[in-house]
Amino acid sequence: MEIYNQDPLWAYQRSFTNSRLDSPADPSDIFASPVFVREDANQNYFDPGAATCAALANYDQHSIVYATRQNYGNYCGSYRDVSYGTLENGRKAINVYGSATYRLNDSASLFLDIQAGGSDQILYNTPLQWQNSYILDDNSTPTPFYNLATGQVEQWQRKYFTIEENGGFKNGEIHNDDRTVSLNGGLKGTFGNSRWGYELALGNLQNTLESVEPALVAAKAQAL
Repeated sequence: MEIYNQDPLWAYQRSFTNSRLDSPADPSDIFASPVFVREDANQNYFDPGAATCAALANYDQHSIVYATRQNYGNYCGSYRDVSYGTLENGRKAINVYGSATYRLNDSASLFLDIQAGGSDQILYNTPLQWQNSYILDDNSTPTPFYNLATGQVEQWQRKYFTIEENGGFKNGEIHNDDRTVSLNGGLKGTFGNSRWGYELALGNLQNTLESVEPALVAAKAQAL
């Protein structure tokens, strides 16, 4: 029997991958991810004001800030989004092997070999994203709308839902589950006292691979 357990290695666990500010790019090219954004039809951001971002500051593990993006405007964003991913995937696995032989007589035996294994690979890509849109050709297209409350055309989007809104990292994990069972059995022996032998065997191998990924429920995202 073999048992294997490896926890995932997260980008936020390394000081050089836990923020967009770790990038070697020109500082003028680095901007916070636009987590909370309202924009007009031309993609110009509506300024939420520093007080609005301050009220949201505890989200995303206390990383929401009042930010500015050149040619777009001010918004509430985070530099930490790049840290919400696995550098090395987690993995849990168990493999079992067994063999049995039953001797019928001096020249014949029944045998059975069993091998079974299962593994669960755990990874995390990125938090789920959303924007106001409608279905078009099995895809979606952005849908600006006239906001009666503000008297202007707006497009709402969430670059991603914060870790707190997702209910923690667990709910966003991607799991690849692999299950394998192999059976081999049969009869083997010799022909009397001769040096000739034989083996009759039947085998069966089954493998299943299932991938479980989180999906965004559009109606609930719209409501939120």
